[in-house]
Amino acid sequence: MDLTTTERIKEMIKIDADNTTSDAVLSNLINSVSIMAENYMGRKIESTTYTEYFDVNIGGEYHSLKAYPVTSITTIHNDADWTYGSDSLVSTDSYQSSDETGLLYVKTNAMIAGFNALKVVYIGGMATVTEELFDDYADLSHAIERQVAFLYKTRTKVGASSVNSNSGGVSWDLGKIWMNDVKSILDSYRRVMYA
Repeated sequence: MDLTTTERIKEMIKIDADNTTSDAVLSNLINSVSIMAENYMGRKIESTTYTEYFDVNIGGEYHSLKAYPVTSITTIHNDADWTYGSDSLVSTDSYQSSDETGLLYVKTNAMIAGFNALKVVYIGGMATVTEELFDDYADLSHAIERQVAFLYKTRTKVGASSVNSNSGGVSWDLGKIWMNDVKSILDSYRRVMYA
């Protein structure tokens, strides 16, 4: 899911809404930055149904779901043979979840241990459509817009570390992917991993 729209970027960088000459470039940048942001944050943004698999060790375990807030957990199965049939369904009193953080605690002392022996099907994510982000996660959508605008403005300066003009200049670290203020926002949304 794209985390902003070409219309919002065009408004930010003062391109007339009727001018479509940059739409393809902007769309590609938005898509790329959105994917990079999800990868950096380690979480899925789009609210939909997800299936994740986890290893099972005996005792109790915490797992970090990739898409949160979690709307609901549909099913959890425990099966070392990976068939995940109805006989492997985990009862609801064997797990607890924190919907806001995506943290899932599973009591595994009565479960079968194994690689990918836990299958979790759930609904989670921050927004079902891009426009929901603008109200619910305005800081995140604005950070993405700043990054896209920056990349658009510097797209012809590949390999350069600064640009100067009559009205001033800007420099950047070629080794960095994110602008500092954008990275700060993304960091605040990063998924916390539990061992």
